[in-house]
Amino acid sequence: MTPIPAGRHRWRSSSSLVFCDMLTYATSATFGTAIRNVDVPVDLVALQPLPGLDYARATTHMQLANEDFCSVPVFTGVAIRMGKRPPGVILRTLENDPRADAGIAEWCDIAMALHDVRRARIGHFGHPIEHMLDMQTDQAALTAAFGCHIAYA
Repeated sequence: MTPIPAGRHRWRSSSSLVFCDMLTYATSATFGTAIRNVDVPVDLVALQPLPGLDYARATTHMQLANEDFCSVPVFTGVAIRMGKRPPGVILRTLENDPRADAGIAEWCDIAMALHDVRRARIGHFGHPIEHMLDMQTDQAALTAAFGCHIAYA
């Protein structure tokens, strides 16, 4: 998987996952435009530099650097209204946060599995016995869901 440079809102059709790095606040129109034609999972990654804002000494810069989570509910609502799956969310701390690392690693594992399944050729041997519903396979559903090819043997 190759990262897409910031500012480019067209992801290749070969992408298996989109990480949206929530650097600071953004409008819903920006996100809606970016995901309009995306048909892969989108994950919002909001990693704050500070574990908590020091309100007594806060500056505008400090606030902007740590408010990356503000757009998460807005972006999620836009995705739902556009008929997309609600995006996954990793909301953690930027440095030394094993749970953040684990969340990103888990989404990368999902992307690799989707990548492999979409390019798979699944062999279907034989035909099920009539009335054995537990043995039925809907090849059209597999192709629609994963984009894989079903070959009969």
